[in-house]
Amino acid sequence: MHQRIARQRENFYYKTAHKLVKEYDLIAVEDLNIRGLAKNTKLSKSIYDVGK
Repeated sequence: MHQRIARQRENFYYKTAHKLVKEYDLIAVEDLNIRGLAKNTKLSKSIYDVGK
């Protein structure tokens, strides 16, 4: 079950990245403070879940 979800996420990331590269001339990347974001109790589970 977890592997299936991981593959679905990977497929979504691939499709999203492909669409962005085709559509835009410039893409900027931001370095996020994950520990700071995780202090928000409403977001922490989601943030740590994505990191797996």
